[in-house]
Amino acid sequence: MTNEQMERKMEFIVETLARVAVNDEKHDLRLSRLERIAKLMVGAGLRERRARREKHSAFDDQFS
Repeated sequence: MTNEQMERKMEFIVETLARVAVNDEKHDLRLSRLERIAKLMVGAGLRERRARREKHSAFDDQFS
């Protein structure tokens, strides 16, 4: 293998690693966003469940 071929292969590897690093950062950002959204959804679900439980409890208390 000539020096030129070796340099081209090394350039290819470096460029590929750079692309992988950029994609990895993008995926980390997307995952962080999805985690935040999931937490917000869980919180909203818990609040809704609490509100319904209180509403049903108040309704049931009318007949006790």
